[in-house]
Amino acid sequence: MQPHNSNLMIQQRQPNNKFFANKMGAGRLAAAWVVSALIFLTFDILWCSLTTFRSLGFAPTWLFALLGATVVSLPSALVPRRTWVQAAVWLIIIGFMTANMMYYRTYFTAIPAASYLMAGNLADFKGSVTDSLAWTDIILPLEVLAGWMWLRRRQCTPRQPLRLWGAALAATGVGAFVSSLPYGGPAAHIRKLSQECYYANCPPVVYTLAAPPVVELMTASEPLTDSQRLEVDRWLAEHAALSGRPDSASVAIAPGRSLVYIFLESLETWPVGLEIEGQRVTPFIDSLLADSTTTYIPKLVTQVGAGRSIDAQLLLLAGMLPMERDVAAMSRPENIYFTLPKAMKESGPARSYLLTGDKASVWNQARVARSFGIDTLVDASSWKMTEKIGNPPKLADGALFSQIVDCMRRGEIMPEGERAYVQIVGYSGHNPWKIPEERRRLHLTGKYPDKFADYITAMNYVDGALEPLVKYLRSRPDADSITIVITGDHEGLASYRDAMTADAVTGAIVDSVEHTPLIVVNSPRPGVLDAEAGQVDAYTTVLDLMGLGGYRWRGMGLSLLSEAHPGEAVRRDGTGSSDPHLLAARHVSDLIIRHNMLAGDKMAEK
Repeated sequence: MQPHNSNLMIQQRQPNNKFFANKMGAGRLAAAWVVSALIFLTFDILWCSLTTFRSLGFAPTWLFALLGATVVSLPSALVPRRTWVQAAVWLIIIGFMTANMMYYRTYFTAIPAASYLMAGNLADFKGSVTDSLAWTDIILPLEVLAGWMWLRRRQCTPRQPLRLWGAALAATGVGAFVSSLPYGGPAAHIRKLSQECYYANCPPVVYTLAAPPVVELMTASEPLTDSQRLEVDRWLAEHAALSGRPDSASVAIAPGRSLVYIFLESLETWPVGLEIEGQRVTPFIDSLLADSTTTYIPKLVTQVGAGRSIDAQLLLLAGMLPMERDVAAMSRPENIYFTLPKAMKESGPARSYLLTGDKASVWNQARVARSFGIDTLVDASSWKMTEKIGNPPKLADGALFSQIVDCMRRGEIMPEGERAYVQIVGYSGHNPWKIPEERRRLHLTGKYPDKFADYITAMNYVDGALEPLVKYLRSRPDADSITIVITGDHEGLASYRDAMTADAVTGAIVDSVEHTPLIVVNSPRPGVLDAEAGQVDAYTTVLDLMGLGGYRWRGMGLSLLSEAHPGEAVRRDGTGSSDPHLLAARHVSDLIIRHNMLAGDKMAEK
């Protein structure tokens, strides 16, 4: 009887062991799902802390996070014994999450779909990449480490609980989709959120990071609808009636001038004229402002999007606002635009040059230059690397500007008497603003918020580098026919602004609004134009100052020489104006660029 009972006990115990083993297998999958959900929700909180917590008020935020957790936990259903596979998937996911948060700290948006193809460009911006790291970026890796250690402690059987995972996928998928229906579905809701000033950065939380790029790619080739065409036509007609043409005094400006347009990386207005610890930050620019031939526009609101520097060229050369979610230079590099170089050519013979210390491949500059009507592009490969700044090292502005002067003296660029558009793009003002000690002219001893001293030291260096270039241009025999425009391509402080404006010392110095200056030297209408304006207004204003106000494309801004200018501009966060016409401008510009609507006019191709 004893052996029989013992065998009976063994037979009874086997199904119990199998049952509990399967429960343990499901437990490992459940653990992976919980950790995955925690990762998604942690990202949501971190992203909201950078943008807005409005995202947490949408039901899809929570249900799409659960759907995302289910998808990401698939390795624990397929290969439950290989926990390293699940950990690897988590690392990839948090890599994308961290990259987007770092991107936002500089570009104020999630990474557009087209920009993922530009990952190779990061090698040229190592200093900026490391500078955009924050202590909070360690939270997600710590969660992955803790989750992996917990997962390893869970036991499982070789049997794969795919049926359980499939049921979870079906449940979370249906729940997520149903939650989006009151908003018209994920695609419609993402497009709507992206067009609203307070919700533009909500889609990565509401529908996870994966959905916005997918919707972006899905809608990239959508045809222009009749209602969209009507929307664009109405806006442009309304704008034409509002802006009109320049007055007779502006039209009388001789259009035969040359234009040298100098883009200084990240130059903001507040350091201009600043004296700190007995030292002037921009002494040369200050001297230009005191000149009787200078027009000074100090309150130009930067309106660039994810394209930053290349968006600045779109604004200032073409008078168009950036795309809402995409980077025009990357997704629409062959588009047709009306631009300042083309306007100059239409009014008479003129040659155009783009001179940059950067590579022609960065931001697709070479292809975009052709769209803007540039004849000659001279990039980093053509200059001597005699002076380097940045990480990785790039040609410093001092060396770039001096070599440009040498080329002009030799007649290789804009020889004397040639009417030309010359665009010069500096780089040394790029964050993290580390100017080598031997090239510093500004030396501060006080204690300031992080990056404040670095930033103004960099702006002081750029100011000194600019001086020989401008002095040469003003010394030429044809100097009276050369207009010089100096501006910043966009704001520079990015995520450091809040700390600087909140500090007891620098709060009274640093502008809380993202203003960059526009300085026009040898201007026919000198003086200070103190009204707040947008970068898109600079195109129309410079057009008028160049005597080109009759050009067919007046841009999407308004000239500061006109009484029609409202004295306000729409800022990056959608504030600054409540005018429906101004608020709709970026969406209309997006439609025009997305569908290449200016291509129908062959004059734009010249």
